[in-house]
Amino acid sequence: MKHIKYYLLALMLLGAPLLMAQPKPETLYTSPLLLENVSQAMLRPGYWISRHPSPDAIIMNDKEIESFNASIRKRRGSVSHLPNLTGNISGNTIRNGINQGLNLLKNMRLFDEKGERIPSSFWNNIQANCNLKAIPGTIKIRYALPLAFADQRIAPTEVQLNKKVLDYEFDELQNSGFDIGTPLLIYHNSADGKWAYGSSAITSGWFRLSDLVFLDVQSWKDYQQTQDFVVITAAQADLWKDASRTDYVGAARMGSRFPLLGEEEGKYIISLPVRDEEGQRLASGYILKQDAHPKYLPYTARNVYELAFRMLNMPYGWADTNGNTDCSSYLRQLFSCFGIILPRNSAEQEKSGKIAHRFTGKESANARNETLIKKGKPALTLLRRPGHITLYLGSVDGRAYIIHNTWAERVKDTNSSNKIQVINRVVVSDVFIGNKSLQGPMIQHFTSISLLEL
Repeated sequence: MKHIKYYLLALMLLGAPLLMAQPKPETLYTSPLLLENVSQAMLRPGYWISRHPSPDAIIMNDKEIESFNASIRKRRGSVSHLPNLTGNISGNTIRNGINQGLNLLKNMRLFDEKGERIPSSFWNNIQANCNLKAIPGTIKIRYALPLAFADQRIAPTEVQLNKKVLDYEFDELQNSGFDIGTPLLIYHNSADGKWAYGSSAITSGWFRLSDLVFLDVQSWKDYQQTQDFVVITAAQADLWKDASRTDYVGAARMGSRFPLLGEEEGKYIISLPVRDEEGQRLASGYILKQDAHPKYLPYTARNVYELAFRMLNMPYGWADTNGNTDCSSYLRQLFSCFGIILPRNSAEQEKSGKIAHRFTGKESANARNETLIKKGKPALTLLRRPGHITLYLGSVDGRAYIIHNTWAERVKDTNSSNKIQVINRVVVSDVFIGNKSLQGPMIQHFTSISLLEL
C-alpha cells in the first residue's frame, strides 16, 4: 500500500507541470535574403521602370485624385475628413467606440509578456481606467498633433497581449501609429490621466497624453489645410529644431506632411508641434531637401517605383509597432506622397480601387497569374489576400511580381504543419510565394485585382 501511495504521489508530481504548462512558442527560421525566383536586379526601381510601357504618364491628376479620395470618404468608417468633424460629439458614440474595442479583446484568448493567460481581473482594471462614467452626454472635441511618434492603443495601457505565447511581434493592443504632426481629434481622458481617447482620419483609439500637443481649432485646421507644404519622400526623415541640425526632434515616415514656412540652402523650414516653457504651440523646424518634396508628387509609375523601393528592406511592424510599418501602412504611406488617402486596413484598401477582376475559387494559380498579367496595371494594382495586401510590380517571363511588407513565409515542414521562415521586411517576391506551404501560393488566395485609378 505504501508503494502505491508513493507511486500515485510521483504521478501527481510528474503530472503537475503538464497540467500547468502553457503552449510553447513557435520555432522560427530565417528566410533567404533573396526570395525564390527574385534576382538582384529586381531589387532596383530602374529595373521595373524600364519594363513599364509608359512610366511618366500621369495616372491621375490633382482633381482626379480629389475625386478618388472623395469616393473613399463616402464609405462609412473608411476615411474621415477631420476638418468637417469639429465642434461637439455625442458621449454615447465615444462610449460605444471604447466598449467595442474592449469587447473585441475580451473575447480573444490572449497571453501576457510572460506567456500566461490574462485573468478576468485584468479587464476589470482596464475597464475602470477607461473612465466611462466620466463621459458626459455631449463632448467638446479637443484638437491635437503628436510631437513624437504616437502609438494608438485599443486599451489605455502599455501592457502587451499576444494571441500566441511569447509572440512579441504581434501585440493585439496595438491599433496603429501616427507620425509627428498628424491631425487628431481628442474626446476623453483615462482615469489615471495618462491616456486620451481620440481619432485620426482612419482609426480611433488611446494615445499617450505625453505624446500630444493641443491647439485651438483654427490653428489645427490651418496646419493641415495650408496649400504650402512638403511631403516626406524618404523612407524616414530626421526633423530638427535648428538650422545647424544639432537639436533633434525625431523622425517622420514617408508620406508625412508638414506646412512649409520657407527655405534655406539644402533645407526646408517647416512647422512642428512643440511643448516647452512657452507652452504647447507650433514652432519652426528643419528638414533636408533631399528627404522631402514641395507639395505632392505627380502620380506616375516612375514615381511609385522610386518611392516604393526607398522602403525596401525596412522592418515590418504589426500595426506600426516601434514606428515601423505593416503591409497596409506601407502602401498607405507610399500613396500619401501623391495625395491619395488610403484607409488603414487591407480590406478597405482593396475596396478603394476600381475592381478589374474578382478571383473565384475555381481558378488555378497559373490561371490567376495569367489573368493578373492581362488585367493588372503595374505600379497601381493592389492585390489582397485576407490579412495581407501587396503592390503589383509587373511580370517577367510570364511570372507576376509584387512588392510588400511581410512578416514571414510558410514552408511545409510535415504533412500537417508548416515551418515559419521570418522575412520581417519590405521585399520583392513573385506571386507564387508560399507555394511550398500547406496553404499553397499567395496568388491562390488573392481576392481581386484592384486598380488605384478612376
